[in-house]
Amino acid sequence: APALTQQRLGYGRPAGDEPDFHQREEERWAAKIAADINDRILNHEVEGLIVIAPPRTMGVLRSQWHKETAQRLILELNKEMTDRPIADIEALLMGEAAPPS
Repeated sequence: APALTQQRLGYGRPAGDEPDFHQREEERWAAKIAADINDRILNHEVEGLIVIAPPRTMGVLRSQWHKETAQRLILELNKEMTDRPIADIEALLMGEAAPPS
């Protein structure tokens, strides 16, 4: 439910903005992924890491990285690539012409 705020004068209670449940769920998902990656890094299952994620998701991931995970990051790309074919992602990683965003 939207947050309600108190008014000093008059009748009624104005409602605040409705929470963005989709964004909250995306942030929860990103934190879960970061925890999984941290575990893999700390268990020496991963030597290096390349992360491609939209800017908001990347911000959540960065805030959750363990110090060791941050040290093993090879490359971070702030780009939305979820709907792109694998060939476009490979081209991006190889430094060829950047695929359209």
